[in-house]
Amino acid sequence: MAVMPIEDITIQKITDKADINRRTFYLHYRDIYDLLHKTEDYVMNHFSKILEEFEPTDEENNIGSQFFKVVMSYIEANQKMIGVLCRNPDSELMQKLIQLTVANGQRVIPFSNSEEAEYILNYCCWGMVGVLRTAMRKQNFDITKLSDLANRLLVSTIESDEQ
Repeated sequence: MAVMPIEDITIQKITDKADINRRTFYLHYRDIYDLLHKTEDYVMNHFSKILEEFEPTDEENNIGSQFFKVVMSYIEANQKMIGVLCRNPDSELMQKLIQLTVANGQRVIPFSNSEEAEYILNYCCWGMVGVLRTAMRKQNFDITKLSDLANRLLVSTIESDEQ
């Protein structure tokens, strides 16, 4: 999918590239789209588990940065796969990843106005999508700097909301 659209990918091309037998492919997947859906499910389940296990340290004013550092670390570790699966920002997987991030962010980040937390987190997440798309094109980005940027955006958004 990084090289060609999914419609042009054949099972033969996949099995040749992976150096496996077509029979082995069919033991695990019905077709190309089944492989795609199972890969997306894997990403969602793995990301969900990581976010659910997140526990902030005692530094309450740094929770946003800690949380987004976990998000960014996952994206950095899975950069190629996520870059391919979420090439289109309107992708269903991208929507689900954002929803998951927002839901878990609401759970762990203390907001003075909890009614606005969903809006603030969506604003920050979609802004970070743009930042990440730019960073991923450069192929080497500093996860700490991007996490701190996410926290600054989050904090400045919250502060401007409180005024």
